[in-house]
Amino acid sequence: MNDTLLAIDPARHELAALRQAIKHLAVRCGIDIADRASIRALLAGDLAALPDADSPNYIELRTMLSLLYRLEDSTSEDIGIDGLQRLWRQHGEIIDAHTRRNA
Repeated sequence: MNDTLLAIDPARHELAALRQAIKHLAVRCGIDIADRASIRALLAGDLAALPDADSPNYIELRTMLSLLYRLEDSTSEDIGIDGLQRLWRQHGEIIDAHTRRNA
C-alpha cells in the first residue's frame, strides 16, 4: 500500500462520520438521501422544491453535503485511479444496502 493510501485510511473514518451525520440530518429534514432530485434541489438552493421549505436544517445539510463532495473530490485526486475504483465500489455497496433497507 502506498503512503497516500495509508494517509487516507484515517480520513475514511472521518468521512464515514460525516456521511452518518448527513444521513441523520436528512432524516430530520424529511429528505431521502438517495433521491437525487431532492439532493440536486438542495445543492442548487431550490428550497421550495423540498418537503419543508422553511426548515433551518436545510442550510446545515447543504453545507455538510458540499463539504463531503469537496473532500471526496480532493481525496480522489490523491488516491489515483485504483483507489478511486475501490471507493466507487464501496459507494455502490452503500447505496445498495440503503436501497434494500428502504425497500
